[in-house]
This record gives sequence, C-alpha cells and structure tokens, in this order.
Amino acid sequence: MSDREKRDNERYDMELPIAVRWKDWSGRTREAIGMTRNMSPSGAFIVCNSPIGAGCAVDLDIDFPIVLGGCIPCRISASATVVRDITGAKHSAGYGHGITFDRFSFTRL
Repeated sequence: MSDREKRDNERYDMELPIAVRWKDWSGRTREAIGMTRNMSPSGAFIVCNSPIGAGCAVDLDIDFPIVLGGCIPCRISASATVVRDITGAKHSAGYGHGITFDRFSFTRL
C-alpha cells in the first residue's frame, strides 16, 4: 500500500515556517527550524535543518505569515510523532520528516 493510500486525510501543499523541539536519546532538548511542504488535519511533511529519528515525539509551532480573517495572525502549536524520516537523503533545504499530529491548537499572535 502506498503512503498516499495510508493517509486518512488529503494533504495540501503549504510552505509555512516551523520551529521544532524534541528530546534526543540523551534527554537533551534539541531545536530546529524549517518549513512545511504539505499538511492535513492528521499530519504533515516537514523539512528542517536537523535530522529527527522516526518514533520521536516533537513539539512544533507553525506560523501563518498571512493574516487570517483579514486582521489576525495565527500560529498552530502541536505535539506530533515522527512516523517517517528521510535523513539518508538530505533535501537541498534540509532533512525531511513525515509527522502525525497527536494534538494541535490555534493561537492568535
């Protein structure tokens, strides 16, 4: 079965800035920045400047640089799990990761 067939929701191409935080194998908090490539209500594909292993729990902030509703900038804060990492084939912009959202919320900035 292909990755597309496994998805619960359609993904939409969106390049949005992200900040990612996680704990590495030693318990040290790590941080990376990057961009989303596509998103759905259940997950996203992100590219960031550090590799993150599959199975790792991450917290991320996704900023909408456009103003939603005509006047309110927005941020999605989420907890997620990395379900696929493409660290062996570094993208020109960074390391690719498929994530599934565990929970997310919207915040007005």
